[in-house]
Amino acid sequence: MKTQKFTLFTIFILFALNSAFAQIKVFSNNKVQVGPLWWQTYPVSEQFFINGDMYVNCYPAIGGLYFKNYNNTENSIVYDDPSLVPQHSNGAWLGTPTKQFYKIYSNEVFGNQILLFSDSSLKTNIHQLATDSSLHKILALKAYRYDYKLPNDNSNRTDTTIKNVIDTVTAKNNLRYLKENKNQIGLMAQELKTILPEAVKQDELTGNYSVNYIMLIPLLIESIKEQQKKIDQMQLEIAELKK
Repeated sequence: MKTQKFTLFTIFILFALNSAFAQIKVFSNNKVQVGPLWWQTYPVSEQFFINGDMYVNCYPAIGGLYFKNYNNTENSIVYDDPSLVPQHSNGAWLGTPTKQFYKIYSNEVFGNQILLFSDSSLKTNIHQLATDSSLHKILALKAYRYDYKLPNDNSNRTDTTIKNVIDTVTAKNNLRYLKENKNQIGLMAQELKTILPEAVKQDELTGNYSVNYIMLIPLLIESIKEQQKKIDQMQLEIAELKK
């Protein structure tokens, strides 16, 4: 009797996991679905997908994270942006001091503070910059005004049932991207590389160059000191001439 009950229970669980109306479903290719699908077939890539918001709570900590769409409206256009939102404001970290993310790609970064590691105990091979060489490098820089192009989109869209939806969302996001990235002011990385190669990095994935503008601040400080030294000397010479 116990064997029959166990068999029936097992059949019920298997039916629940594989039913088209199941809230948790395991497909034959080991993909897992939670909640109903809003398209007719599952994605071809290996993924865990959920239709709707998802809340993750790490016990015994109080609070957690939501994976949800954050609605933004601009010029009567609604952008449903997938967002990672903490349950409590200022209550979530992205990485830790000892377990850091290696790279983060983003169009915009907002925050009250953006801090770089600068403790002297973390540094070695320390040399003070020469003021005269710093001014020479700053004078060689050229500033430009420009617009950013759209980044290349190399995503694979083999599932034709959701291709039109993805293309519509992509078109709206591209429109916003182009609008927000007009009339930029900055340097050309290839030119800066010949003057201050330490401030230029090349992405191994795309081959594109990026600029560490923070690294220019010490050069500006030393350049101002060099200019002030020359101004002080000129003022002394003028004072002598007036006498």
